[in-house]
Amino acid sequence: MKTKKKIPWFTLLRLFGILLFVYILTTIDFAQAWDVFKSAGLTYVLLALVFQVFLLIIKAFRWDLIRKTKAEKINRFLNAARFFESYAVGVVTPGRLGEFMKAGHEEKKTDKFNSIIKIFYERGFDLGVFVLISGLFFIYFFSSHIPLLGGLLILTGALLLVVTFLLMTNKKVIEFSLKWVQKIKKTDTDISHLNYSFAQSSMIFMLSIGSNIFYYLSGYFLALSVSINESLLNISGIISLTGIINLLPITVMGVGTREASFLYFLSEYPANQVIAFSLLMFLVAQIGGALVSLLLSQIIFITDKKQSNG
Repeated sequence: MKTKKKIPWFTLLRLFGILLFVYILTTIDFAQAWDVFKSAGLTYVLLALVFQVFLLIIKAFRWDLIRKTKAEKINRFLNAARFFESYAVGVVTPGRLGEFMKAGHEEKKTDKFNSIIKIFYERGFDLGVFVLISGLFFIYFFSSHIPLLGGLLILTGALLLVVTFLLMTNKKVIEFSLKWVQKIKKTDTDISHLNYSFAQSSMIFMLSIGSNIFYYLSGYFLALSVSINESLLNISGIISLTGIINLLPITVMGVGTREASFLYFLSEYPANQVIAFSLLMFLVAQIGGALVSLLLSQIIFITDKKQSNG
């Protein structure tokens, strides 16, 4: 007798976002939202796409700085191609886990482990910025009602940035972290050489700030394209909070949770405008950014292969 296969609870959990999206569609006039989407200001949309390209270039350069230590010599262009490829895959994977495929390009097990640590440096700065901006927006949006939560978010974001910076620059912090890593996962891997100079770490931090600013500007211009006239801080805060929510395993590429967040925080605007903005964020900032990234990676891979064969 064949036993029925049970649907994993994790899969059911991820269906929440899709079910939420279906529910939202039943409460709005999607035809009107589509009309708003089609009439979006082309100049603003193109500017948003340009900022996506700038964002990718800055992040690729940042990964090059993170990837390169005194003990390693790397091919800068191939390194950028691997970053672009992983970024594209990360867009369509839960919590951007696809970005860890950068570590898969390493041949040695030790190098793979070290590369994962470097990815955590990268994600630590990005998440720290998102949480910090979310806290600032939280205090502004909710005013004096729940300032404690906003303050807690700001503190958490700042702490993430400081801890990430210390992990890169302070040898004692690195060695302390290594001991905890070895307790969780028994390994003889030595990560003590992942010690960056203050100047290099500062540059990586500034590039993290810059890349996120370009992401916020991209979202800001997409909002303007459908006549959502909010300040850059408001749009940045909404995008940051939504990004943090999308890290939870309750959605696929932010479907459902993104629309719900936008509708809540932009409730003073007609729902069709907000849904059009959400659709633009999905198609331009996510899918568009992923496609540009994938295209750049393939161009570099093909060029490198031709040069190697020639």
